[in-house]
Amino acid sequence: MDNKIKVTETNDFKKLIESGAVYIDKTLFIKEIIDNGDDSVMIPRPRRFGKTLNMSMLYYYFSNDYDYSYLFKGLNIMKQDEKYLCEMNKYPTIFLSFKDLKKSTYDGFIKDYKTLMSSLYGGYEKILMNSENLSDNEKKKIKTIIDEEENDREVLPNSLYNLVRYLNKHYNKEVIVLLDEYDAPILHAYEMGYYEDIIPFIKQIFVTTFKPNPINPAIKKGIITGITRISKENLFSDANNIKVYNITDNKFATYFGFLEEEVIKVLDENNLKDKFDDVKKWYDGYLFDEYTIYNPWSILSFLGNKRHDLIAYWVKT
Repeated sequence: MDNKIKVTETNDFKKLIESGAVYIDKTLFIKEIIDNGDDSVMIPRPRRFGKTLNMSMLYYYFSNDYDYSYLFKGLNIMKQDEKYLCEMNKYPTIFLSFKDLKKSTYDGFIKDYKTLMSSLYGGYEKILMNSENLSDNEKKKIKTIIDEEENDREVLPNSLYNLVRYLNKHYNKEVIVLLDEYDAPILHAYEMGYYEDIIPFIKQIFVTTFKPNPINPAIKKGIITGITRISKENLFSDANNIKVYNITDNKFATYFGFLEEEVIKVLDENNLKDKFDDVKKWYDGYLFDEYTIYNPWSILSFLGNKRHDLIAYWVKT
């Protein structure tokens, strides 16, 4: 049998939708985020469970930098009422990942963090440098970050919050912050022996960016993902408004990984329903709250394999 199933290896929601590849509709995650009353949420999930793809999806839904509504045509979120549809492409939205901040030394981490902030600020350079709502002094500070000239290690952790504040002032709208793989540099620092150095830095990022500030309520919502919750140093104690939803929680349990009915549906759509019993034996390995969850990487790899071999795809990652 010729393989006609299109599977693409991308974490970018826009690229995935535009490619016409297999997509198991998780867009009601957007509805859950809108309905959720927490200031900020942290959702730890295993590797290869669609965290980055979901964060990318949130970015394209909320970001006001372009009309991305075409990406959601026919998907479940578009069947919801106006309460949810009116939130589309409404807010300045920051999407960043810490996944590449893994260096052998603390100095290396600082250097890479400066580069990350430079790239992030650079994406808004034209808008902010021409903004009538920002002062000359603020624009000077923006240029310092873009040029990677800020060397004060007490100031650097505030750069993410300052970008939130600048966007809030320019647009006069609250800002959504999507932080992916927050724990990658922390886990690496533990392995490399500079854990005690990095924790205060990361902690300050959380406190300045995600803790509500009644004097300057610039942030609307923060969504944070990672593999695990770092609890040893009470990383979230000073930013106690961040609600953590682990795999034992019912909330958000159905949006990471594939539900059994979703697996059956995609197999049926691709004339592979007779393979379900074998697929279940191989890839039904998780329980989030009361939900049976299939490993998405393994399911998609199985679908994308021309011979549909039943092998341990996940361990190869």
